[in-house]
Amino acid sequence: MSLGAAGEGGVAPAGLLAAVTAPWAKEGKTGTPHPLVCHAIDTAAVAELLYPVMLGPQVRAELESGLAPLGDVWRWVAVSCGLHDLGKVSPVFQAQCAEIAIERMGNRAAGAIRRAQVATGRKPRKDLDHGLATAAHFYLRLQQWGARREVADAVACAVGGHHGWLPDRFTIRQAIAARAHLGGESWGRLRDATVETVVGLWGLPLPQELPWKAVRVSLVAALGLAGLTTISDWIASGRARFPWCPEVTDLVAYHRESREQAQRVVAGFGWVPWRPAETGFQALFGESPRWLQVTVQSLVEGRTRPGVLVIEAPTGEGKTKAGLQAAASMVRALSLSGIYAALPTRATGKQFYDEVNELLVRTGCSLRAVPVHGLALQQVRAEQAGQDASIMPEDLGSDLGEEQARAERIAAREWFAMNRGLLAPIGVGTVDQALRGVVRSRHTFVRLTSLSSKVLLIDEVHAFDTYTSRLLDRLLWWCGRLGIPAILMLATLPAQRRDELIAEWRAGARVEPVATGDHATVEPSGWRLTWADAEEAPAAVPVVTEQDTRRVRLAPLSDDELVDWVLDRIGTHSSAMIVHSTLVRVQATATALKKALKSRNGGTVVRVLTRGPDDADRARIEEDLRCRLGPKSKYPRNVIVVGTSALENLDLDVDVLVSDPCPIDLLLQRLGRLHRHKHQDRAIKEKEIGLVGMAGQPAPAHGKVRFPRGPANLYGRYLLEVSWAVLAGRDQLSLPEDIPDLVHAVYAHDHQTLSSMQYRRSTDLADYRGHVPCVPRCDDHDSLRDLTERPGSPNQTRRNTGPQKDRS
Repeated sequence: MSLGAAGEGGVAPAGLLAAVTAPWAKEGKTGTPHPLVCHAIDTAAVAELLYPVMLGPQVRAELESGLAPLGDVWRWVAVSCGLHDLGKVSPVFQAQCAEIAIERMGNRAAGAIRRAQVATGRKPRKDLDHGLATAAHFYLRLQQWGARREVADAVACAVGGHHGWLPDRFTIRQAIAARAHLGGESWGRLRDATVETVVGLWGLPLPQELPWKAVRVSLVAALGLAGLTTISDWIASGRARFPWCPEVTDLVAYHRESREQAQRVVAGFGWVPWRPAETGFQALFGESPRWLQVTVQSLVEGRTRPGVLVIEAPTGEGKTKAGLQAAASMVRALSLSGIYAALPTRATGKQFYDEVNELLVRTGCSLRAVPVHGLALQQVRAEQAGQDASIMPEDLGSDLGEEQARAERIAAREWFAMNRGLLAPIGVGTVDQALRGVVRSRHTFVRLTSLSSKVLLIDEVHAFDTYTSRLLDRLLWWCGRLGIPAILMLATLPAQRRDELIAEWRAGARVEPVATGDHATVEPSGWRLTWADAEEAPAAVPVVTEQDTRRVRLAPLSDDELVDWVLDRIGTHSSAMIVHSTLVRVQATATALKKALKSRNGGTVVRVLTRGPDDADRARIEEDLRCRLGPKSKYPRNVIVVGTSALENLDLDVDVLVSDPCPIDLLLQRLGRLHRHKHQDRAIKEKEIGLVGMAGQPAPAHGKVRFPRGPANLYGRYLLEVSWAVLAGRDQLSLPEDIPDLVHAVYAHDHQTLSSMQYRRSTDLADYRGHVPCVPRCDDHDSLRDLTERPGSPNQTRRNTGPQKDRS
């Protein structure tokens, strides 16, 4: 009998009400328990609201197709999420607070609870956690109701895996056999009564009366159910959001109040879909579009299927705004919730974050972008020290053992600090936060589910090394599988790499292996705009650049010449950027500059920007540089910024540029900072880059080139040699015309040298290491639990190549 349908006015018999409300779910070492059935109602109420916001169209479509025989799929999904802690109705869990449990459940339960405790010291057992107990009960009952074994397995795995680890079938069977832990028939009947109670409160029929044999659960549907269950549980576990109610006399009234409270809580998070009223470029940005932006807009208009859009164009062509306009169009056309903009570094993320918020303000939208990166975690930790500590989930995994319970608390709190931005309508952060979704680790499915309702926009794709590129490949495969539209923006990527990325997305959408060899590009193809989806083969439009040709003079320098060369050129009013490969070189140059400036008395200041432990200090330096060298800066701009490769992605304009040896694509990216914006009063008209360490070097064909140790260790000799070879004999570059040919010359040819063989070995190793932490490409014959098998740290998103990397 369900309480929702029992008695006059929905009032249940006193005996059944007392039995169902007796088992506790949360206690938090306070002595004040929260009944399991109440937590189930709270969680289901949250899940019901998050269902259309968190789950993307593809996930919802597969849930609604597979569960259609049950009737109201939306409510069944919400109720299933709510019952995630059903395993707490067991002696082994209730024994965590035995005295409270016996007082509430009576002497009939006391024997089983006492037996579930370890005799020595009467400490509660922790060898069967409640998530696994939930999975065991779901698996048994679903099969008894007629569900196919794979359906019972998928649902049990998804709902029982809400602590981040998805149980396998063998472990579930072991749990079923642990009768002393799960309890006998009376405990099973109490779990059944809890199920029927929650089902009845949502106005659903008894589950045993439904045609479960006709139900199907795809892997994508199970993934969505697992992610929605976990996040709904975390939200419903905050006592400040859902106050604990030890004594409940009317579950119908509690159900009504819980749903009202869930509406207030979810509204407070701001998780409402972004619905741009207008998606035309003029409406979004208040300015006339350039050729690139017009063409991108026409390329995505009228699309009714998700796909992948690649925007290749030189720096300064307007890729950012073109990408945002395309994302807004896809959100509206595909009924998505919003976008996640993934940038290579926090510094570039800050720039993008400001631009997105300007767009929202300009269009009169009340939503704002949410930052998703490591600094967001620091901010929330600071809030926790004050009045807002109560927003975090409480009493998670008390029966998991100390180490696992701690991991669960950290995962939940970090998600509330950082990853909840993945659920926000508009998130802006580092690509690492998205890549975590394909790193085999606890809660991987939560991150993928959070992205499923978004357009994923990835900027500066050319900035990733081999290791991170393998993770990006896997992310794009899963984007295709989950129907997540992807927009990739880049400036210096080899054509073959572009084709590989498109092939990954299409293979995921078509649920097939990635075709190898179909995307080998022999000749440079120039910049292009490319659209592809699961059904439509890639369609490309060549990019027509509107930029004037820029002649950049190349000036080989030695370390000894560097300081005087820079100071002689900038005088007292101009600026310079020096990009080194190591912290030691950065500090040495900064010290030498400051010493030399003392004798010149020009008022020029030196700023050092590297990735260090003091993120707050770095943020202040970045803001100072934006004021001095940003798009709206004015002369005099007497500043020299010295730093590592994090500088190459900042929206800064300098008059003179200096770089350590580096691969050609990175050098071209750095050149994008040279005379980046138009300034009428710029004193230095000639564009010039100093190449440190290249003065006096022989031409590649006439002797061995000696590179400084730092760059050689960081990038490897081969890429430096080939990059130097394509530059040797040139005294200037013509930009942007030369860019495609230069990149192709370095990356599309196999130069047979000793260093090339060493390079291939190192890239093959990085390629292998990039595949190791990846979740597999899965189809419906695979198991959801493959995503968390042999879990490691989710932070394995970058190869640790040195301090210049600016991560999450």
